[in-house]
Amino acid sequence: MAYAIILLSEEAYPCVFYPDLFGAEYTDIKDGEEINIVMPKVEILPALLKARHQFAYGEQIRYFDHPNCIAWVRKGDEDHSVCVTIISNSEEGSKEIEIGKEYAYAVFKDFLGYRNDEVTADGNGKAVFRVNARSVSVWVRSDA
Repeated sequence: MAYAIILLSEEAYPCVFYPDLFGAEYTDIKDGEEINIVMPKVEILPALLKARHQFAYGEQIRYFDHPNCIAWVRKGDEDHSVCVTIISNSEEGSKEIEIGKEYAYAVFKDFLGYRNDEVTADGNGKAVFRVNARSVSVWVRSDA
């Protein structure tokens, strides 16, 4: 979840650690004994990097109104569409988000594939976006 914040929010500094992307394994000495250290890769990291490249552009609007579920919208620019990132560190959550009239009746999917449902904005460009418990979802237009 931390990488979603680092990579997709407007003011964060995008920094990725090699072991998180590729994994690492090495031998170290602890208390005189040789131990094997395994650092598994963060499986979702390549998809988050792709989401950053394709969708993390434009003005950001934050929905930081709940202690366990936050969201933000990146409005996009002339070459990139809107995206909605929603994170829960507890139970399943949702946010009603106004993405703009230019997205009236647009259909959205979870780019990360954690949610199988689709979200359709209303005539004013407002929709309810959901996230699984202890998870992150990045909602993008289904035709993006």
